[in-house]
Amino acid sequence: MSEKMIAVARAFANKEKCTFPIMTAKELGYFLKEIKEQRLKKVH
Repeated sequence: MSEKMIAVARAFANKEKCTFPIMTAKELGYFLKEIKEQRLKKVH
């Protein structure tokens, strides 16, 4: 996953407004995983 996609996933996890990049289905899985990890970091 590109650095831009990681940055957008982190911003979305922090409830910031962002524009989603076009991605493949495989990249979407990584994208959602990154969002989940970032949200868990905020909880703990």
